[in-house]
Amino acid sequence: MSAVELLEQAQALGVLLVLDDGRLTWEADHEPPGELLEEIRTHRLEIIEALSEANDPSQPDMEWLARLAVLLCCTPDYLLEDFKKLKELYDSTEKNHDLYWDMYWEGVEASIKAAYLDGTISQADALQLFARYGITECI
Repeated sequence: MSAVELLEQAQALGVLLVLDDGRLTWEADHEPPGELLEEIRTHRLEIIEALSEANDPSQPDMEWLARLAVLLCCTPDYLLEDFKKLKELYDSTEKNHDLYWDMYWEGVEASIKAAYLDGTISQADALQLFARYGITECI
């Protein structure tokens, strides 16, 4: 069984395999089947490699993210963390497209407000960003 197949099987059984500081761990609301845990142990290094590659953004992706962060007056790391939280929320829903975008724009709005409130951007800049993104609620 390949690492990708094992990741898919684990997900189908409600087990999420994740890297935590390079260590392979699992998250589930139940004890995974013994056979699955044995397969995970057997293919541990392959799974770590597959997850590492999947979590390693390409250089063009990071350059695009850096440009986006400048536009939003924040850092690429902040956007990545914000996106991870949003993706978790999205994955936990029924994949409702409208809900996903509503949550995304709420996140953009919150990011702009936070940047204004912590003094990173001026009120004029915040209002300009609100206008650019079509957000009607103002500070």
